Amino acid sequence: MCQVPLHLIRQIFFLLFFKVFIAGTLFAYQSGELKQPPSEITDDNELIIWAPRQHNPEFVEPGGVFLVELKGASDLSVDGWSVSVNNDLKSWPAIVETAEWGLIHLETEEGWKLRVKIPEDISPELMELRINHISGLTATRKRSVSIVPDFETNFYILQQSDQHITNTNAVTAGGKASKEYGNGSMEAMQWITESVNLANPRFILNTGDNSHVYNSQNSWGGIEKASERVARFLEGLSGLTVPSVVTPGNHDTGWSEYISFDEWRARYKKEFGQTAFSFRMGSFYVVNSEWPLNEFYDWTLDDFNKAGANPEIKYRLIITHHFNGIDAGTTISRQENPADLLLQGHRHNTLVVRTEPYPVLSVHTAQDYQRAAFFDFNRSEDGWASPQIATHANEVNVHRMVGDWGDSKLWAEYKNDNNGTVNWNIVDIKNTLPHNFYDGRIRFLMANNDKYTVDGGQVISQYEYDDGQKLAILVKVNIPNNGITQVSVNGVNTSVEPESLPDEFFLDQNYPNPFNPSTRIEFSIPVASHVKLNVYTLTGQLVQTLVDGFRQEGRHLAVFDAVNLTSGVYLYKLEAGNYRQVKQMTLIK
Repeated sequence: MCQVPLHLIRQIFFLLFFKVFIAGTLFAYQSGELKQPPSEITDDNELIIWAPRQHNPEFVEPGGVFLVELKGASDLSVDGWSVSVNNDLKSWPAIVETAEWGLIHLETEEGWKLRVKIPEDISPELMELRINHISGLTATRKRSVSIVPDFETNFYILQQSDQHITNTNAVTAGGKASKEYGNGSMEAMQWITESVNLANPRFILNTGDNSHVYNSQNSWGGIEKASERVARFLEGLSGLTVPSVVTPGNHDTGWSEYISFDEWRARYKKEFGQTAFSFRMGSFYVVNSEWPLNEFYDWTLDDFNKAGANPEIKYRLIITHHFNGIDAGTTISRQENPADLLLQGHRHNTLVVRTEPYPVLSVHTAQDYQRAAFFDFNRSEDGWASPQIATHANEVNVHRMVGDWGDSKLWAEYKNDNNGTVNWNIVDIKNTLPHNFYDGRIRFLMANNDKYTVDGGQVISQYEYDDGQKLAILVKVNIPNNGITQVSVNGVNTSVEPESLPDEFFLDQNYPNPFNPSTRIEFSIPVASHVKLNVYTLTGQLVQTLVDGFRQEGRHLAVFDAVNLTSGVYLYKLEAGNYRQVKQMTLIK
């Protein structure tokens, strides 16, 4: 009988042990027993929408086409895909024109690419994307597809930056999560949800340092706390019905020399998605140039240059957390190939950083009462232009979106519950911000047992939901600055007494009173008149003119901002026709 040498037995035992160890380790990674696998592994029974996501959504016109990138097994049936786009009320089926296996994620890995066409009759709203496969796999991405009625019409955006989200709750009147440190809260982000939804910008831009992950090179709370803070930021966006476009910053991802950088970078991309991307809205191009890292610099530079060579593109907007200078290593637009505009954060200040060879603008931190910049983009035969570039400054196109503890500056009040059970409704939209939101949105939810007419706005979509029992009516509304807009919907067969016009001049008591630093003053005029509304000291010295011009009959609103005044009692006086009325208000700081 042949005996096996002892040293061979030891080698065989070692090899068997090693195989078992490796198999067990891989199983532990895949089953979640070990928190951080060496690389992201897509299980055969998993389907992930890599793009679009809620921070880099697709913009598409009704009947248009967009690209979906998916992570999943390569042997899935090419013909087994189906797609729908959904809002909170209804689902619209889409058509998968093509499906192919190839390079995704800026051509850095393999996955599925679906070319998807949406229906012509879809409502122009922000949608969830849902992917189904005949194998039973499904995947969804909320707030990832924005339907735009017409790319080539005027639009506006809001820009915020440097939220530095750490915790859920606000502990200061301005919305910070700490009385000691400059960190933001998820609650404060949610303060502006209604206002942004009413204003309906084409998108709201967040230019980095969205979550406060890193304090410094060697200081952070660990990977689990980092993930929690990113999740809070994303949850802060979740109630918005307008798309979010988000760039990362140094406090989000860190620099390459930062503690646990590689580990966190991998987790961040897995949970957040692409850190560099671009999109087109017809002739308007936007590119996110990631800062402070240059992992995707070559792709971004190439994409930007291709956009510049495309005669169909009339405007190139760069969004990034920081601009280091025209010749810096992370800069994609140089002297010889200038962009039209670059919007950045990082500086915690509203500045015109430079004007040549292209304008570079920064915005104050959103930790300060959810401060935001307003940019209006106007289309002409020559291309696009934004008048705010020439006047960019705090209290010009950059304002606080809320007052103390989230006191709203743009809100809506319905006469009836807006829940799909009534046959008429009236909404008063009150805007105390100094911007004219000419593309505002209201969605009436009505009982589907009548035909409806809308006054005060333009119907752009209506559709049945809830098994045909209810009807949604999407209305475009012009919301003027510092005013009240009324929109009504009435069933043709429903008799509703219209809201009567005021039968006398009247000046309301300001609200709130006492106040700090701003208060609202409403007044009524029964006939169209030239109106003056002034604020005075008790000695009769003019402090501020709130209104001086012609106003139609009805209710009107003015806002008095006393941020630069001292505490005390002030007078406000209304003059309209032969009517004169004076009342007092108290400022307490």
